[in-house]
Amino acid sequence: MRPEVIRQQVEAIDARIVGLLLQRARLVQEAARYGGMLNEARKRQETLQRVRYRAEHHNMAERIYRTLLDEMLALEKREAGL
Repeated sequence: MRPEVIRQQVEAIDARIVGLLLQRARLVQEAARYGGMLNEARKRQETLQRVRYRAEHHNMAERIYRTLLDEMLALEKREAGL
């Protein structure tokens, strides 16, 4: 595969990832209006377990998801006025 084709495919994936992150952030904001999901350690661990399973125990996916969950929790706290 040519490098420019690879780059186009990577950019298309990036666009989908950003769209999904924004969609997730909107849902977190909406949840915050209803009391949210703040500090649900059990749910966080369940989410990370699902990520590990889906990524075939790939550490990079888990590290990225930990950061994502931290950012979403911060967003939810801001939305909740905390």
